[in-house]
Amino acid sequence: MLGSGFQNSKFTRIGEINCSSFTATGTTSLFSGCTALKVIDKIVINENIALTSWFTSCTSLEEIRFEGTIGKSLDIHWSTKLSMPSLASIVGALSKTVTGQSITLPTTARDTYDSA
Repeated sequence: MLGSGFQNSKFTRIGEINCSSFTATGTTSLFSGCTALKVIDKIVINENIALTSWFTSCTSLEEIRFEGTIGKSLDIHWSTKLSMPSLASIVGALSKTVTGQSITLPTTARDTYDSA
């Protein structure tokens, strides 16, 4: 369990984080406040993980990849610099069967998509 493991750190890049064995309550605010963070190589996830406040204030984040299934609500709207492959990774990892959850993308996501 990582809890809020990277919260407010000054890392600019984080390698692969394997959360596949975490429970629904295993993490909160994992990357919250990481304003210098630009790259997360990969997050391996399962659909039971609550992504509560994981990306709060991650304003520099450009690259992120997900492996596995996102089954809980995700708010990553602070990350307005996300690349098209990053956005595609997020959308591609969304559960096809879970209902009652939401995703909040950056306001720039549409422009990023259109320009790609």
